[in-house]
Amino acid sequence: MQATVRGNNGAILSGRPVTWRSADPATATVSSTGLVTAVAPGSVGINADVEGITGTLTLTVLVPAAMVAISPAAPTLALGSHQQLVATVTGAAGEVLTGRPVVWGASAPAIVSVSPTGLATATGLGDPAEITATVEGIVGRVTIRTEVDLGLTCSPVDPVLPVGSTITISCAVNVPTQLSEPIQLQVDGLPFGVTARNLTSPTGSVAGATPFTSFLAIDASRSVTPTTASIGVHVSVGLATASATVPLQVVPQVPVVHAVYLVPSDRTEESVVKWGLERALRHLQIYYQQQLGGQTFAISSPVVEVLHSPNPAAYFAPNAWSGALTEVFAAYQTTFNDPWNIWIVVMDVETTSPIGGTSGVALLAHFDLLGLSGRDSRGDPMSRSVGGMGHELGHAFNLPHPPGCDADQSGYDCSSLMYLGYLSYPATFLTQAHLSQLYASPFFAGVVRGTSILFDANILGPPIVR
Repeated sequence: MQATVRGNNGAILSGRPVTWRSADPATATVSSTGLVTAVAPGSVGINADVEGITGTLTLTVLVPAAMVAISPAAPTLALGSHQQLVATVTGAAGEVLTGRPVVWGASAPAIVSVSPTGLATATGLGDPAEITATVEGIVGRVTIRTEVDLGLTCSPVDPVLPVGSTITISCAVNVPTQLSEPIQLQVDGLPFGVTARNLTSPTGSVAGATPFTSFLAIDASRSVTPTTASIGVHVSVGLATASATVPLQVVPQVPVVHAVYLVPSDRTEESVVKWGLERALRHLQIYYQQQLGGQTFAISSPVVEVLHSPNPAAYFAPNAWSGALTEVFAAYQTTFNDPWNIWIVVMDVETTSPIGGTSGVALLAHFDLLGLSGRDSRGDPMSRSVGGMGHELGHAFNLPHPPGCDADQSGYDCSSLMYLGYLSYPATFLTQAHLSQLYASPFFAGVVRGTSILFDANILGPPIVR
């Protein structure tokens, strides 16, 4: 300790001898130089005498901290959540000591941080992080684990996949904003002859996408045996993981819809066309399922079959129907109104003859090919081309235009998919008469069950729903 001596005028007087003494040496002693030594807990006056003048300081001697315990003892925090920690200080005899200042620290603030008041926050995922509370050189420690519930849910909960066809299932996760890694999907437990493909891009940040929906293609070969299996869907976002079990039924073969990409001899096959055609047909399968309250058509696996013609594009231009269908019917041993097959043929031909759909066949040309692959020359959204394909597919199912629409286009049903509704697809509908006709169609008689969630028809990339 140090004594400051002042005169009557308040000026500091230096060099004056000081005599130090303790009022209770059993509590604390003081040396001739002012060094105080604590002896026992309690209050004691420390006096400094200078020329008959005494200054006194009351000193409190505390019980020294012997242990610091942090509660709760081993918490687990959800990513982004908080936990108030409490440091309890005790002496050597186990008595609780209050009012002691605590210094909080974190070994890995990127995983768990802590405020000066002991509020812990789960900031990331990784190895368990240590939080410390230091009191008078005594350190208490607690280990905190962090976790995240991705809330994985898959739709449908009971998918049904006919032999030789494909369905789309969707899986949604909640991605906290603290995670910026790409979503990764894996599927296991598939029966022999059944495969899965991730239709959603696994690259890029999805931080804050709540929920984020990924789409999976489940394909069954024509040789697979009908069976039931519990498939596992596993999702990871950085260190966060989640799994779901989906009971899959593989049922006998049913009539299917095929997509044929006809490439003339002077044209080059383009992968973007194949992808655009596949995503459009998958979108339409989900749309029809929504419209029919659960029933829909089956899509052939593989979804898109490429037919390379020995003839140039000019061969097909003046008479697309006979030219294209002659080659398709010969290649696949089929014809109009095939009871097992509907054919959507997209040809890379700037045709000068009519195209459309009827009697089990829909024929689309170069303009539609560009629209389905995101290259519409008029700048129309891809959804318009998907809707147009759905309209012609309806004609292939032998759906007519609604009565009266060809005359004046004024009735409510004229805004349905089978007339002008394809322009606003998917914000359109099937009329009750068309629904009744489809319910009776053999192409809708079998059980085909995929997701009922539509992805964005205007995004050419892998279908993503945010």
